[in-house]
Amino acid sequence: MVTQNEQRTLERLATEYPFHFSDVKEAYHILGDMDLLRKACALAITRSKPPDIVDTAISLRDTKETKSMSEKHTAGPWRVHDLADGPSKTIGPLGVFVAQTLGGNDSANARLIAAAPDLLAACKAAEKYLCSSPSPKSVAAYKEVQAAIAKAEG
Repeated sequence: MVTQNEQRTLERLATEYPFHFSDVKEAYHILGDMDLLRKACALAITRSKPPDIVDTAISLRDTKETKSMSEKHTAGPWRVHDLADGPSKTIGPLGVFVAQTLGGNDSANARLIAAAPDLLAACKAAEKYLCSSPSPKSVAAYKEVQAAIAKAEG
């Protein structure tokens, strides 16, 4: 059973994307989450011809369940500890060693590594926004953001 507000959102998604209302509703029941449903809608139009929201929802649900069981990275924030005569180290909370840079551009590489948790969080926020506006530019950006998140999370 869906609430009136959920019903309106499902109807709006069915008009914004090339899906039948019944398929959108079924995908919502599979996922149980409106944000994931929006993500599935955006994914479906980029993945298959013709787009299939139900198959995409099942795939997304299965991926989500698999990822929830996978290993997580060290929580942020991370900081850089530059050594006077040597490589830079990236340190996580409570002094947990995360990475050490070797070779050229140690400080720059360490700063990029230290920014990783913040960049991942920003990508996840952008992903939610981009999947709610299905313009050609946002679909392209959405694919790039998804690729970055997949690369970070494995």
